[in-house]
Amino acid sequence: MSKDTRTDKRLEWLNKFYMGYMRDVHSAEIAQEALSMREEIRQLIEQSKPPVGERGEELVAEELRKREFEVRNLGKARYYDLIAKKGNKETWVQVKTVKSGDFQLQAIKFLKIDIIDGKQAVKGKQPPIDQESVWVFVKLAEPNEFYLLRKGEVQDFVFRRYSFDLEKIGGERPKNRYSFHHAIAVRDLKEWKDNWKILES
Repeated sequence: MSKDTRTDKRLEWLNKFYMGYMRDVHSAEIAQEALSMREEIRQLIEQSKPPVGERGEELVAEELRKREFEVRNLGKARYYDLIAKKGNKETWVQVKTVKSGDFQLQAIKFLKIDIIDGKQAVKGKQPPIDQESVWVFVKLAEPNEFYLLRKGEVQDFVFRRYSFDLEKIGGERPKNRYSFHHAIAVRDLKEWKDNWKILES
């Protein structure tokens, strides 16, 4: 029996037992036990939900299938998440997902950055690899939001923004000189929202 199956059965049993308790709460002790049981139910429900990243991949796969793409999930040990195929064309797809806040990237994966006397300087872009692959940024919301760019466009975006941000602070990262963290706000991706046609071109 898998872990998910055991969790589902435990959740089903707890829920039935809890409902039975709530029909016969006649003491503080039983009421407290019922509340503890409800908390365990809540925790099990949370544990049974897929992680944010996996949820994003599932949503992108669903959208691709709606558009008549064959979709293959590449599993956990990989750089890309999905392969989308239509006809003879295959596209490698990377999915980045957030529930709130900004998307988090490492600029060093896209840029050549030197550190001299504690200050960073962008010396150019990393060699082009898989520039035609597609990155899908997913914002979990009601409704969910999808922003689609080619990897080359993501690299260009990071190059412009990271260079600009470094210039503003004189190249000196305030907390950690060796940090290459770069955040992309959802609002900055609005021109690529629902850009599904990118997979057809």
